Amino acid sequence: MVLDYFSLVSPYDNLPTKTFYSYFDLIINIVLLGVDLDDCMKIYNEKFSSKPQEIRSVLDSIDIFSGKMDMHRCQSSFIFRYRAVWDKLMGFLILLISPEEYNAFIKADSRKGSFKKIAENHLDSSPYLSEIIEIIDNDIKRFDDDFRTPEAHYAGRLRKWSFITLPWRQDPAILLYGYYNLLNRTMKGILTVLNQK
Repeated sequence: MVLDYFSLVSPYDNLPTKTFYSYFDLIINIVLLGVDLDDCMKIYNEKFSSKPQEIRSVLDSIDIFSGKMDMHRCQSSFIFRYRAVWDKLMGFLILLISPEEYNAFIKADSRKGSFKKIAENHLDSSPYLSEIIEIIDNDIKRFDDDFRTPEAHYAGRLRKWSFITLPWRQDPAILLYGYYNLLNRTMKGILTVLNQK
C-alpha cells in the first residue's frame, strides 16, 4: 500500500501550499481506495470463502444477496474514487510542473486531454511524465471504458457480477486490484522523482 513509501514531512517542507494540499488530498484518497478493496475482501471472506465454490444465484439466500450487495457498494465506491484519484493525480502533477496552467487544466472539458497537452510541453522536467501520459492514454482509457463509463452512464458492469457468485480468482472484480496496483506503482515512481528534487 502507498503508506509504505509516502511522507508528509518532506512535501510539507518543500512544496508550495496549494501543491502540498493537492498532494495530501491525493494520498488520503489513495488510502481510502485501499479501504474499499479491504472491505470487499472482508465481505468475501465472511460471506463466500467458506461456501462451496460453485457458480450460484445470489437469490439462493438473503445472506448471499446481502453480501453481494455489500460488495457491489464497495466496488462502486472504488470505481468512482479511483477515477477521481487520477484526475487529482494529474492536477498534482500540473501544479508541480506548470502551476500557471492549473486553472486551465481544471476548467478543461477533458482533463486527460488537457493534462497530456500540458505534460508533453514539459517532458524535460521529469523523466516520468512520458510514462504517466502512456498510462493515462492506455490503462486509464481502458478503465473508463470497462468500468467508470458503464457504472456512471449505462446499466453498469458490476450489476452482472452482483447476481452470481464465483470463486475469487474467477470473479471479474479481481481486475480492480490490478488497477490499484497500477496506481501504487505509478505513485511510487512519482514520489521517487519528487524526493529527488
